Amino acid sequence: VESDTKLLEFLPDGRPVLSPKFHNTPDAKERVEESKLLLNLDFPTFNEDREELYNRIKELVQDGDDNQGNAAVMGIVERDLRRLMDKDSEYSKAAECYVRGFRNRYWVEAIILSI
Repeated sequence: VESDTKLLEFLPDGRPVLSPKFHNTPDAKERVEESKLLLNLDFPTFNEDREELYNRIKELVQDGDDNQGNAAVMGIVERDLRRLMDKDSEYSKAAECYVRGFRNRYWVEAIILSI
């Protein structure tokens, strides 16, 4: 069920978990556990791929932090982050979750607000 994707978040090591926003929702944990089983979301290879994705996003954010005055580099960083979060990209929900984890940077927040 597509709405169940809102119940999921991903740890930096790639593991899918229940979003803290839904800890008090009675059936949310059960729905996440069922989704993990039915969709094999916790498969080690998928977790490894998502961990690599997290590390890529972390590198991009660091590049953005290091190049605030360089419009060309910032354009590339923002484009790459948006591309990773695009709904047609592999692991896009994990990418969105990971990028949201860096929203304390104003420029990352601007990207999030525009999606």
